[in-house]
Amino acid sequence: MALKNASREVRLQWFARQVIDATFDGLDVGGDEIQAWARKAGLVDEHVVTAADLAEGSETLCNVSNAECLSEGDTWFAFSDDLKAENVRWDELTA
Repeated sequence: MALKNASREVRLQWFARQVIDATFDGLDVGGDEIQAWARKAGLVDEHVVTAADLAEGSETLCNVSNAECLSEGDTWFAFSDDLKAENVRWDELTA
């Protein structure tokens, strides 16, 4: 089974192992590697900035850090449905 077709739990486990294994190996992991792992695990969605995204009044990029630096054709990432705040059972952390 391909990673992208695996359950959310397995994809999250795979991602966690990539990060932890890298730290155990003493690797200096950067944001590019972490984003690549998150994309591979389906935890973030890749988007390309369009002219409509940059139009005055558009709210598409309102929660994107450094959105003011983005230009048409640039890539930005957002949490996939698996990680959107409204889909995570945060109450389990306080139980």
